[in-house]
Amino acid sequence: MTAIDGVRVNGAEDFIVAIRSRVPGETVELTYTRDGTKEAATVVLDEETG
Repeated sequence: MTAIDGVRVNGAEDFIVAIRSRVPGETVELTYTRDGTKEAATVVLDEETG
């Protein structure tokens, strides 16, 4: 992952903080690099309890 909704993340800790600041059901765009190519995916966040 390189960005969430256009905001750069610098590693797993930044990614976790960014996701936890959102609410279940919210739609976010994740930007990532795969095989040297920048790609994006739109996902709806779910909730996990326990």
